[in-house]
Amino acid sequence: MSVAAAKRYAEALFELASEKNALDEVSEGLMKVRQALQGNPEAAKSFFDSRVPAAEKRKIADEKLIGGVHQYVANLICLLVDRRREGGLMSLILAFFELREVADGILHASIEVAREMNDDDLAALNEKLSKATKKKVVSDVTVNPDLIGGLRITIGSTLIDGSLKKSLDTLGARLKAAV
Repeated sequence: MSVAAAKRYAEALFELASEKNALDEVSEGLMKVRQALQGNPEAAKSFFDSRVPAAEKRKIADEKLIGGVHQYVANLICLLVDRRREGGLMSLILAFFELREVADGILHASIEVAREMNDDDLAALNEKLSKATKKKVVSDVTVNPDLIGGLRITIGSTLIDGSLKKSLDTLGARLKAAV
């Protein structure tokens, strides 16, 4: 299944769960399915193998995946198996949670810093980003010593480069242009 098809399935599931006030239960069910597949590599290999018959995949789903999950999640997995589209399940789960985060007003920020940040500074930065975007910001911080100093923030397709490296590169370009 293509990523676009997985997104369509995720949108349909999200819309149904929203209408029926079952977003939390469906989200929990999808997490259980994801964890079951990641925790059982042999079952996951068989479930995603296109050579395995649908009946065997349905058995794997019944025994390992859909026990104790919301009915919408169970029905979706059975539908994917019946239509031979189970290969896109992980993309579908990811797309569902992206929709959930958008609905919940959550943004992901990728932050590169020249040196390790302490928890207080990170909390203050997240708070400022949340105020600026008017959404809750969840950040992923990585250390990149090449930045020399400062930081680089990416939110969606927006890049904010406040690194010393960028400033030095810009200054160097201006000096070369002036000569």
